[in-house]
Amino acid sequence: MRVVWLLPVLLLACKNNEGEVQLGQLVTGIAVGGQHACARVVGGTLRCFGDDSAGQLGDDINAGDAGETSVPRGVVGLSAVAEIAAGFAHTCARLDDGAMRCWGANDFGQLGDGTTTPRSTPAVLSIRNISSMSAGGAHTCAVLRDGTAMCWGRNDDGQLGDGSTTTRLVPVLVSGLSGVEELAAGQFHTCARLKDKTVRCWGRNDAGQIGDGSIGTQRLLHVGVATLSGVRGIAAGLADTCALKEDGSIVCWGRAAGRTSATLVTGFGDSSEISISATGTQFELCARLVDHSVRCTTALGGSARPINGILNSVELSAGGYGTCSRSSNGALRCWTPGEAPRSVVL
Repeated sequence: MRVVWLLPVLLLACKNNEGEVQLGQLVTGIAVGGQHACARVVGGTLRCFGDDSAGQLGDDINAGDAGETSVPRGVVGLSAVAEIAAGFAHTCARLDDGAMRCWGANDFGQLGDGTTTPRSTPAVLSIRNISSMSAGGAHTCAVLRDGTAMCWGRNDDGQLGDGSTTTRLVPVLVSGLSGVEELAAGQFHTCARLKDKTVRCWGRNDAGQIGDGSIGTQRLLHVGVATLSGVRGIAAGLADTCALKEDGSIVCWGRAAGRTSATLVTGFGDSSEISISATGTQFELCARLVDHSVRCTTALGGSARPINGILNSVELSAGGYGTCSRSSNGALRCWTPGEAPRSVVL
């Protein structure tokens, strides 16, 4: 894994917080992957930038020939996008009609089109009636409108939740799971927030990221996160999971927390959204507060620093090497752990 992310190489027209931000396309949604990012703009189309070596920008340039680009490229043949999800080297879009398209790396079938062929343009999936989705390292999951969940792709740690370790090239049901409102796919594990405001997780558990009080034993079927209730949001990273509670507090478990069950994180204040950026060598938890400012920390238990210049954030997204914030005026700013944010013009 190369330590190359969005800044400074991959940003277009970056500038520091000083001065006004000149916008091109107004951003209405964001998703950050391992080494790329995509933004939905007014009109429901997508612009993607960063690493394109697997076709994850969706620009119809052959995988392996594309390299990296700081110039945002339009995703070919895609419109009416309702939601974006970005994995390590693949990207998916949920459309207004509940259909789903995916493109990029496909070595484990993470695109869900029944093949292992990488795609530089969106592939059509057979599933419909999707209400939300999440993309992990090399697997993808979706919540259906009936509250069930389906996953596909890499499964050697049981991250698909079907009770097996068999890679799946097409979507399979997460066994025995219903009442799902949100999914968070990490690198090798997955978690679900249910309508009853509890959380269930499955997959790799080498650092306690499943949250059931154990460590080391992978979970092929979903298990409950111990002593956790009243949850309204979740985020998953490399070997970490965090949950946002209804009272605005944050709890985490896994590698960075050093805990195998939900542990309170201090230093943020009343939060309304959380995100995790993590690799094997770095970690950053960020939170959007109720006043629309953003705070982040690279060490759980320490103080969370304010991200200067971001005062009107309405959405956060984080990937392997950094975090992006969308502001209420359609501006997009991104940063790597410990660094100041820079603006992206689409």
